Parts: sequence; C-alpha cells; structure tokens
Amino acid sequence: MSLFVPEDDETQPENMDLDVSKGNLDGDSSKADTNSDEEDPVVNEVPIHINSRLTEELVILQYTNRFKQREQPNISQVRFKPQAGVLELNVPLEKSKYFSPEKSAEWDNIDKQILRGVLNDSSAYYAGVVKNGAIHLNPIQKNGQVRPYFEYMDQRKSEKQNQFHQQLKIANETTDASKKEVRVVQMSMKTTVDSQPRLGGALQSNKNESEEAWVDYAWLGSSKEQLHLANKDDTLLQSNMTRDEYMGELFKETRVDL
Repeated sequence: MSLFVPEDDETQPENMDLDVSKGNLDGDSSKADTNSDEEDPVVNEVPIHINSRLTEELVILQYTNRFKQREQPNISQVRFKPQAGVLELNVPLEKSKYFSPEKSAEWDNIDKQILRGVLNDSSAYYAGVVKNGAIHLNPIQKNGQVRPYFEYMDQRKSEKQNQFHQQLKIANETTDASKKEVRVVQMSMKTTVDSQPRLGGALQSNKNESEEAWVDYAWLGSSKEQLHLANKDDTLLQSNMTRDEYMGELFKETRVDL
C-alpha cells in the first residue's frame, strides 16, 4: 500500500477557480468584500492627536505586590535619584489592623513601608485622554516596578556584621601582641592609581547610586483638589495694561526718581 497518490489520480474541484497571482481561491472575491463591509459598517471615526513632547515627564509605576482591586496607596514621601534612576516611596502602615507595636519597637519603631524600584526609559507606551470627541496621546518617558524594600533589616544586618568584624579585629590584635617577633619586611612603592580598587559594572553602579544625593518630590494623589483645577474655558485672557505699564508695576518698589 502506497502513501502517495499517483499523478493520474490527482483531481481538482470542478466548480472552483484558482487565482494564484492574487492569492485567492475564489475568482469572485469582490462580492465577499462588499458583503463583509455591509455587515460591519464604520460606526464612528475618532481623530487621534499625538503630542511629541511635554514640559514634564510621564512615568508609569507598577505595584507588583498589590491587587488591582485595592485602592491607590497613600504616599507620604517621594525621593528620586535622576542619574541612577532609583525611586523610593514611603507608604504609612495601617495601624488599625494587622499591626504589632511590639514588632515595630524591635525594629526602631518602624511605621512605614518603603517601595523601591528603578525607572527605565520607555518609548512603547502612551497615555491617552479623550476630549471633545478626539483622543490625545502623550508619550510615556519612563516606567518601572516598585517592590517592598526592607532597608531597616539591611541596616540591622550591616550593624551586626560591623560589630562582629570589630570584635574579631580586637581579638587578632591581642593575639599578635602576645607573639611579637622580629621579622624582615620588604617594602615596594606603588602609585595611587595601582592601589585603587577596580570595580565591575554592577559594583560601580551600586557605588554611584550610593554617592548620589536624593531629590525630594511632592506626591499628589488622585483625590487631591489640585488635580481637578484644570481650566475648561478656552477664552484667552487679554491684559488691560500696556507693556511699559506692566514693567513699571514690576519695578515699582525699586524705581528711583531723579
């Protein structure tokens, strides 16, 4: 039994025209396209406006440990390192439930959660606003994910390590003092550049981030009144003063009559 069909037995449908040049199996495809357009007509056309640049940057933050149904966290403080791209948010802890004052006292009376992340440059996202029947798209400059950052635990661990190394150093100095002996020491000269440690990419980035100063920012939540004070009136205000009168009012206190 053969798996292949002999050439003499190959047949093609009698009522089907092949149009290989256009990639159609049906010679009369215009009727199908017309019927498809009639069944799915264009309901509405919406103009789209894309703003190429803004005076301020738009940033997308993703809260990886929060459900979508939960409310936006109440941010009490924001700090950012522009060169390193590191962002930290302070979120006050909810003390009405699931809060242990005893545990808080053990960790230097911690009363906030720190969310930390790195902002990366982005060119694939846009934020859209629908106004007067048109969509206005604004490019997103940066995006990043913020996660809980337990800085107080790292500090406690670092303090214990420093304390252990200090005790070990004192013990070694005591042992060396009891075993003093004359030794021949060979000295060699080294330049300052040779004595400096050379750091890799990750260590160098960590060093640069630790040396950069924080820049504080104000956080306005979605319920703040300032976010809803946009002027919806397109009327252009006209000044009732001339340019010379306006400049005179600006320098009125410093003007000296001679």
